[in-house]
Amino acid sequence: MFVALGRKGFLNMPAGPLSWRWLRPRALAGLGFFLINGPSLLRQRHSPASQEKSFKVQSFVRFIDAFSEKVGNAVSWLTLIMVLVTVYDVLMRYIFKAGSIWIQEAEWHLFAANFMLAGAWTLLHDGHVRVDIFYAKYKPTTRALVDIFGTLLFLLPYSVLVVWASIPFVHDSWAMLEGSSDPGGLPGRYILKTVIPVTFVFVGMQGLSEIIKNIQIIKKGEK
Repeated sequence: MFVALGRKGFLNMPAGPLSWRWLRPRALAGLGFFLINGPSLLRQRHSPASQEKSFKVQSFVRFIDAFSEKVGNAVSWLTLIMVLVTVYDVLMRYIFKAGSIWIQEAEWHLFAANFMLAGAWTLLHDGHVRVDIFYAKYKPTTRALVDIFGTLLFLLPYSVLVVWASIPFVHDSWAMLEGSSDPGGLPGRYILKTVIPVTFVFVGMQGLSEIIKNIQIIKKGEK
């Protein structure tokens, strides 16, 4: 959807839920709230109520991290399956001269699912590529602050936008039970397309966990 709209199309979308005109004031308000109240929230003392809240927050973080870890471990098996399918495809095409459209599409589908569903696991282990040459030189509290702002300003809004934009796309695919457009291709392409919103729900959840952990790093650094 956003590829079709382009940057100008997205910025000039009519006012409505998750349009740029709708998102901009809310994003600025959220950033302003964090800038104004963040320091006081980070310095608050541990009363019994805050300790109970902290326990719930820690439980949430552990749940999300464990979930991302399990998804990543499960998805890792797709790599092995993809390798086996690719080897089979190469043997059939170059030795037995019997290529297959559905085998080639299976390779693409497995790669896409592996690449996307591993996103939250990669975020958990800080494995995404960074282009900031200064980040490694920052002290831990500064890196935590950079990660918080990066997650709030980019990762979470982008995740929300992708989920919102892809739901009609996935719905239409399920409605027609979309399959391959090529003769002899794989059916069930709607299942692969469902991976798109699911992936960014997982990534958004892991992003929230990373924000909480980075806030804790800042708290410890101020003591």
